Amino acid sequence: MSLLSLAVAAALLLGSVVQEVTAAPNLPLSGVQTMFAFGDSYSQNGYDPASGYKPQEQKRSTSAGGLSWPDYLAQLDEAPATLRDRVFDFGKGGATIGGDRELVGYPNVSFADEIDKFEAWFVKASTEGENARPTWDGESALFTVWFGINDIEITWKRGEEFPPLLESTFDQLSTGMERLYALGARHFLMPLLPPYHRSPLLLRVFSAVPGANDTFYDNFVAWNDRMKRFVGDFAESKPEASVAMWDTWTEFDKILDAPGDFGFANSTNWCDSYSKYLWAVDLPEMSDIQNCGYSMDEYFWFDTSHPTTRVHSLIAKAFASLSDSSTASPSDLSRREMRLPAHHLPASSFAHHGTSPGRFQRLVRTSQLARREREQFWKELRGTALGSVVAGAKVGQ
Repeated sequence: MSLLSLAVAAALLLGSVVQEVTAAPNLPLSGVQTMFAFGDSYSQNGYDPASGYKPQEQKRSTSAGGLSWPDYLAQLDEAPATLRDRVFDFGKGGATIGGDRELVGYPNVSFADEIDKFEAWFVKASTEGENARPTWDGESALFTVWFGINDIEITWKRGEEFPPLLESTFDQLSTGMERLYALGARHFLMPLLPPYHRSPLLLRVFSAVPGANDTFYDNFVAWNDRMKRFVGDFAESKPEASVAMWDTWTEFDKILDAPGDFGFANSTNWCDSYSKYLWAVDLPEMSDIQNCGYSMDEYFWFDTSHPTTRVHSLIAKAFASLSDSSTASPSDLSRREMRLPAHHLPASSFAHHGTSPGRFQRLVRTSQLARREREQFWKELRGTALGSVVAGAKVGQ
């Protein structure tokens, strides 16, 4: 199964839209001998190279109440059996692309930091002796890079606008991707951001905060539009690399639009009896029907902003479906922008979507009322838990 087929499979199982731009031969899943994952809590599985090079011997710590998608991917029948113990996941809850995106309570880990760790343990470390690092070949290694939620979220919590930081953030993404390529990476999978405005964080926690849903939505759409152009440009500049862009937004939408079709009884809320085990390494049986009404497998959301392990399983299973699909050229991909059906837009944004200079400006009007609304907006964002548990406090992704 090609890297294109890996990504396009979502169109069969989840109805997603995937673009691939590649000049190099595709990497079949059956040929993936090693996987390196970079990202935040949506990818983290708890692996620590300081504890050894046998991931299967380490306890998992995820944001999903079970395995995250990189491990599920390695367990698919199409994957080599040896891949299960060669998924080296550097993802960290709260991680960002931007190294300057720091905030008290977050781990303040950047894409560059994760690459530093990868380089130290899997490039520069010795291949000899008792603690020899495993060897790997760029032609049979898959590199996944999935960031963005925390870059946007931390900016909000610092009381800053994100749009002015978009280009500098993608400059840092470019620097990181160039580093990985120079270190031998040739096959990449780069997911888009999910429809965060449909998470309980927006539907429940911040539903009363003026402008919150519009701001979340606008920033995430802007990120995904920019990511599409980035993937096209990067692939065009690297004829020996294959790059697949995975449309997570559409995949999540397909499930959330018809949750019952996928076996989910609750797709708009979460249950504290389950979410209290965020990052737990020893999980109990997650079926507290008395307090939660449903087993955890019937919940889409594990907490306010993280999907459950079953969603991660669906993400991985999407890759198992085989399909042929037409490819998109880098220039074609670069011209594409994300525009969603009206029923997916926040209720207050119908008239402004696409051409508005930005609904964020409505939060910073100079009127006294607007200033009070803006102060309340940032107070809520700073004072409310936004997802992950880092050092005992609910903070980043």
